[in-house]
Amino acid sequence: MNVREMTLVFCFGLPVIALIVGLLVARSGRGHALRMKRLQVLQEALRHPQLDDATRRELLAVLGQEHRRGSAGRLARFGYAAFLGVSWLMFVAGGAGWIYSEFVDLRWRDAEPFIVLTIAGFALLTLPVAVRELLGRGRTPSPASR
Repeated sequence: MNVREMTLVFCFGLPVIALIVGLLVARSGRGHALRMKRLQVLQEALRHPQLDDATRRELLAVLGQEHRRGSAGRLARFGYAAFLGVSWLMFVAGGAGWIYSEFVDLRWRDAEPFIVLTIAGFALLTLPVAVRELLGRGRTPSPASR
């Protein structure tokens, strides 16, 4: 990699990565604030003196369910977001490299990794949608959707 190519990578690649990390951090903070607000509302509801025992048990069950699925759900969402982020970067970086290789008249063999990266990134980007669509085909339509 020569100096010009490295400059292009640093000028375009690093800001994109910084933007993605910044968006992930901002989203994480917002989700935490919403969970804390929900917890405060449930705590206030439990302190209410006119609350009957059945409702109190139901609120405690909701709190217990949220506690059990809390970190596992966040980890799965983070994994899904990371998967989509990496596949998007593969698709965009491969496409940009492919276009760049056309501008500087690289040989076919030199542009081949960019082509493979673009195709693999596109395949990974569309994979979750395709799997969701295939899994949904086995379900019967509900009466409300007719």
